[in-house]
Amino acid sequence: LVGTALAIVGACNIIVQGLLVRRVVARFGERIALLIGIVSGTLGFVIWGLAPNSLVFMIAIIFYAPIGFVQPALQGLMTRRVSPSEQGQLQGINGSLMGLTGVIGPTLFTLIFAFFIGSQAPFNLPGAPFLLSAILMIASLILTAKITNARSLAPPSKDFQP
Repeated sequence: LVGTALAIVGACNIIVQGLLVRRVVARFGERIALLIGIVSGTLGFVIWGLAPNSLVFMIAIIFYAPIGFVQPALQGLMTRRVSPSEQGQLQGINGSLMGLTGVIGPTLFTLIFAFFIGSQAPFNLPGAPFLLSAILMIASLILTAKITNARSLAPPSKDFQP
């Protein structure tokens, strides 16, 4: 089953990154692509968190796949908001945040998983880490929708001082 899941993930990544990102961004813009990616990620996490069997878990991969829109769309939105001389700082901060979440995330979600399958848990919920991920995605969706409104995406004026 692990091999099948990885094959599905790989196929979805090829389709999303190789075929869809450019088309979706060109047609709908980076903001909508970003929002689609966050919504699909949220949906995937909810399905994984509640999946009663392996088949449902595998199907969730397809719903989750458009999360591949997030990074390119976010990158495009952010890079236009800083001057050329600040691009390195932006990329450095992004890399640092990704590294930090790469350390904190697995540790936190392992502890949550262990708690919800342990004898002290109020109920058995092995999908709890996925459901917490969905909650965090909903928070990011709300923030993204507010931060990326049409006014905030207007090009900066000539007097713009970041």
